Amino acid sequence: MPISPFPQMHGEQKAEAENGERVDVSVRSKSPIGRIRSPPNIAPEAVGVSITQFLLGVWLWITGQQVGSLSCTGLGYWIVFDALGVVLAHVLPGYLARPSTTAEIRRPFGNARVETVAMFAQSVYLLFASVYVCKETVEHILLSSGEGHHHHHGDEVAEFFGIEFPTVLLAITFFSLSLTTIAYNNHSKFVSTAGNHIPPWISLLPSRYRYFVVSYTYPPRLVNLLSNPYALTPIILSLTLLFGPGFIPTYQHRYFDLMLAGVETVVTFSLAYTAAVAFGATLLQTSPARGLAGGRMEAFLRAMREIERHPQVLHLPAPHIWQLTPNLTLPQDQYTYTHNAPVVESKTQGPAQSLVVTLELHVRGDLEDEEVLRLTRWAWERCSHALHFGSRGGEGGEAEAEITVGVVRD
Repeated sequence: MPISPFPQMHGEQKAEAENGERVDVSVRSKSPIGRIRSPPNIAPEAVGVSITQFLLGVWLWITGQQVGSLSCTGLGYWIVFDALGVVLAHVLPGYLARPSTTAEIRRPFGNARVETVAMFAQSVYLLFASVYVCKETVEHILLSSGEGHHHHHGDEVAEFFGIEFPTVLLAITFFSLSLTTIAYNNHSKFVSTAGNHIPPWISLLPSRYRYFVVSYTYPPRLVNLLSNPYALTPIILSLTLLFGPGFIPTYQHRYFDLMLAGVETVVTFSLAYTAAVAFGATLLQTSPARGLAGGRMEAFLRAMREIERHPQVLHLPAPHIWQLTPNLTLPQDQYTYTHNAPVVESKTQGPAQSLVVTLELHVRGDLEDEEVLRLTRWAWERCSHALHFGSRGGEGGEAEAEITVGVVRD
């Protein structure tokens, strides 16, 4: 049975061995893992923007149903998704950072897990939106190609006079999306965890011409508009619906709308699926893949080999390592990045890479308690240094680790 060589100790304490010798055991106090790195306050303007954006999305969805435009209906789902992004980025972190919501007994790994669950729910919502628009598009195509008498509301008018797209509402939608993308840096965590950045056009040029540099780990607000597909997709859709119908005859509006709805379905599903896989893998407590920032997994594997070669360790089973929050995706190797986000902004906006590790060291049954204590302390320090390798760590860094070392006497 595993035994813990670290009893409930706080600060500097002494551990007494069986022979009466006292061994110094230093337990360093640290900030709790999974802590939300945000001030415990909620900006009223963020709440107002999210509510306004939500109502705008509902209004656009209803209008799309009334005029018989599937692409407007799908865009309404995107506007609601954009409103949820403002809530998850600027409202939920402040609420979870309040002292009243930090219950260490009920949530021993902090509130960062709640934020991950909320983002996963947001990606599932986008999946549902894509499936709904796809179903409606296929149904409209089948009904328009056949001789059935079932029609959706607005179909008869659109067949003769074209679709009356809500021009004013689409213009308001475009400006609201631009505001949330530029001013609120919306969906930056989604693109950082899913890893589907839009490469800059400058990457197509030779390396000597790449003077424009950006940071993708924490997308700057000015670059977020062009590098984030979750922000750029609804903006392109709104612009297409705003200006596209003016270049085609009215009797072709329905074909234009169905074609745009089909493209919207494919893009929405592909973007939502990538994010859902990333967040779902985190919620399933899967081991992170190699390639974490700073080479943390590679350093951890080297530490495991070093622990396994220790003469007092008889056997070291595979450790259980899982992540609280999704991994940040590193930029591609062919890009050059020299501008990083400010440290203060990364502390608040950047998702910390929190890992939880459990080890079991098999030792001889007659090994002294003092030796067990020293071995476990040494193994814990090796793992801690490895999991904080290449990161700032500690208060406001990009790396957190909760390490538990158990001992099994064979």
